[in-house]
Amino acid sequence: MVEGAYCNIATCNIATSPDLIPLTFPYFRPLSVNLPKLVVCYMLFSYLCIRNFASALMKQIIVCLTLVAGMMMLGACKEKKQSDDIIAPKYVPKTLEAPIKMAEDHQTDNVTWQGNPYTIDIFRMPADSLQKVQDDNGQQYVDNLIDVKIVRKDGSKFFHKSFVKSSFAAHLDEPFKRNGQLVSIRYNEVDNSALEFSVVVGMPDAPDDLFVPLKMTIDRQGAVRVEKDDDMDMLDYDDDDDDEDDGV
Repeated sequence: MVEGAYCNIATCNIATSPDLIPLTFPYFRPLSVNLPKLVVCYMLFSYLCIRNFASALMKQIIVCLTLVAGMMMLGACKEKKQSDDIIAPKYVPKTLEAPIKMAEDHQTDNVTWQGNPYTIDIFRMPADSLQKVQDDNGQQYVDNLIDVKIVRKDGSKFFHKSFVKSSFAAHLDEPFKRNGQLVSIRYNEVDNSALEFSVVVGMPDAPDDLFVPLKMTIDRQGAVRVEKDDDMDMLDYDDDDDDEDDGV
């Protein structure tokens, strides 16, 4: 490079000056970010030097340096910036819905009891008149009313009663009394001259995982008895499995 030549990287202009002015980098950033841009400017600068100022030997040296710079640019383009920072997803609070209702459910079982045929109808329906229950997030749910009717062959009623969660309050802990939901009543079998039913009171957001199993019996006089069901496996309870077993 001849005396008095200088280059401004921002414009890549070649000029002469009475005093030698150093190379300036007015828009210089860290090399890892602007390396491709810097190499392009260098290649342009080399081309202008070869064309206007350099000797034959210098031309060969500049050509070699230009090739090396080109390879560096290709390598830099392939590099990917890596970071050890862990980016956590932005927390979005759950939007509460209107009180959620379980679907209505109707079961019918034909049984022979004390030598006589009976039809058992069990109908579950959400009841807006009952106090709402809620989960840990504050989401509200509508509790259920379950109607149990037992009819003789001639159509006369042997038993008819509507059950709600408070019907089983004596067998529930405080969390289930406050926010549990009456999930189901299902006919099981005839046991010691009484009709046996399984009752489930569960937490509304996880009724298959958090629930209280109860056993309810109705004797020949229509008297109802309720107790904890120690034979029922809480972890294996599933409404769909019971539907398949009952043929519903």
